[in-house]
Amino acid sequence: MAAAGRIPTTGEEAIYVLSGELDLWLDESEHYHIEAGDTLYFHSPQRHRWLNQSSDTTRLFWVNTPPTF
Repeated sequence: MAAAGRIPTTGEEAIYVLSGELDLWLDESEHYHIEAGDTLYFHSPQRHRWLNQSSDTTRLFWVNTPPTF
């Protein structure tokens, strides 16, 4: 299981799940469980965190703009 903390960013983010599943919370008020073939879009300034609650590997195509690296 892997989780990530909050990183302050600007812009937009889009996720496409290639395989596996992922739980994602936005502003602690919205919860999404996404699986292979699902997409999710949100504004980067929203507080967000994610967690793979399964024992399987999750593969994502995750795009954010502007780049944060």
